[in-house]
Amino acid sequence: MGIENASFYKAYEFEQVGSIAAATAALAVDKRDSVSVDALTVANRVLYEAPDGTGIIDIRHRANGAENDSIVVNLYAARKSAEKYHYHLIGTLALLQGLQDSTSEHFIDSVTPSVEDPTFEAVEFIASDGIGHYQLKTKGYNKFLFITTTHISGKLLYVDIARIE
Repeated sequence: MGIENASFYKAYEFEQVGSIAAATAALAVDKRDSVSVDALTVANRVLYEAPDGTGIIDIRHRANGAENDSIVVNLYAARKSAEKYHYHLIGTLALLQGLQDSTSEHFIDSVTPSVEDPTFEAVEFIASDGIGHYQLKTKGYNKFLFITTTHISGKLLYVDIARIE
């Protein structure tokens, strides 16, 4: 069953799950365990734990920058584990800020993946001066880490997620 059938599932509202204040270098393979991830500066990463039963997450972003500001996000995922978690890179997303307002921020209107793990069957939605978003199947993964590798100095990137069961 493809992600295009998501309308048959129970969908929840978008929630702000965090914000990112500055860029972080892409995680080296020896820095992708839960201990290393937890040691990252909290203001420069967003961690999201999907509740049990979440089949799809719908991700949108907002920023308090200017139109056409460009931000690059690395998205990592990990599965539940009795020991420490080990994250792997599932997507590198180039974001472009648009003009549609959300309070004092603008929605990202363009989400363009340059790296994608096909396991997650992700789909990106682009809406010029609208709301771009990125949906992916969780495939049993429940921990998601967002960092920016390219960021606009002094600006915040907000991460909103709506889960779909």
